Amino acid sequence: MNKLLIFDFDGTIVTGSNDKYMACFAEAIKSTGVKQDFDIQYRKLLESWGKGQKEMLENAMSDNLDKVDPALEYFENCTLASNFFTGVTLVNGAKEALEELKGAGCTLAIASGSRRSAINQLLSEFKIAHFFSKIISSEDDIQDPAQRKPNPYMLEVIRTELGFNKPDTYYIGDATSDIETAKNAGINSIAVLTGHMNKNDARVISPDIVLSSIAEITNVLLS
Repeated sequence: MNKLLIFDFDGTIVTGSNDKYMACFAEAIKSTGVKQDFDIQYRKLLESWGKGQKEMLENAMSDNLDKVDPALEYFENCTLASNFFTGVTLVNGAKEALEELKGAGCTLAIASGSRRSAINQLLSEFKIAHFFSKIISSEDDIQDPAQRKPNPYMLEVIRTELGFNKPDTYYIGDATSDIETAKNAGINSIAVLTGHMNKNDARVISPDIVLSSIAEITNVLLS
């Protein structure tokens, strides 16, 4: 089957990491003495999810930009803690779905805002690294913030490098920014409800396909 499936990572392939990143962002902002309403802070972080850690903090701390750098340093130290990924697991059925897709001849890739070291650590831990032909981490591989989500740059690099046409390419993600990125790239979009999006969010952003999780993807693409 000549299809290219590009996956977001946190909230799409693994679960639990989004909450940990959000907790580190909240602690980082609090460490600078900035006091914010939690709901407003969460919304601002989510608005810029995938654009890069500094850009997310700048959006959340728009009234305190002079404190972004110390907040970023705190955040990075928080996410580098040895126990940071404790409790992070594969989405139920993800490994089986990836194996079935690969076995059916699909080409798989990852385009994520997470650090490459974090992605590689979890791919190795869950023994699924061999499924993916290409991985791009916008935090490490893209220096220009303007080329991060929802800019389609990452998806275009993967698609052209692996030699696929747009109609045969899919981007699967758990955040509205993922769906916006797919639409901006002119490729098929699949929303999964294992991360930031709920059914109402998906209805508003209107992806091509909505799934409860990637465990259902084989029923849709291989049927």
